[in-house]
Amino acid sequence: MQKNKDIKRFSAADLEALRARGESRTDFERLRAKTEAELERDIADDRDFKDIPENWQEAAEAVMP
Repeated sequence: MQKNKDIKRFSAADLEALRARGESRTDFERLRAKTEAELERDIADDRDFKDIPENWQEAAEAVMP
């Protein structure tokens, strides 16, 4: 399989360092300000999430690699 040159990998430490330097492109303030209704709407509108059962997390099981 050919590697996608646009995909980058970061460790948790790398990501924390990016955030500490202000290099994160995520608008955490905007995310924290969202209401529960806005979050529900975002999930409902997400085409990648449409076939996921509502209570999927109840059957989830943590597995160590």
